[in-house]
Amino acid sequence: MIDALFCDMQEPPRAPQEEQKTRPWLFAVGLVGQLGFMIAVPIAVFALGGSLLDKNYQTSPVFLLGGVFLSGIISTVWVVQRARVLRDQYMKLVDPAATGQKRV
Repeated sequence: MIDALFCDMQEPPRAPQEEQKTRPWLFAVGLVGQLGFMIAVPIAVFALGGSLLDKNYQTSPVFLLGGVFLSGIISTVWVVQRARVLRDQYMKLVDPAATGQKRV
């Protein structure tokens, strides 16, 4: 009985593709947050780790610079992988008959 009363009040869940079409700004903000996370976290972790190693072994900028360089590589790989996923999602939105074949 109670479910029947509240059933009309709830909006049916939307598909993720519909959500992206109705709120593109929300998708853009989420994407910016993801990219920021993908770049900032490796830099923070490896820079902190490199700094701690430099203090322990008294090799002032060696591990810090190595950590920042390594985090740049990791961030680049992570962002490229995410860009490929987004490209595939976009291609499915544009062409629903896309089979996922790799384009050259």
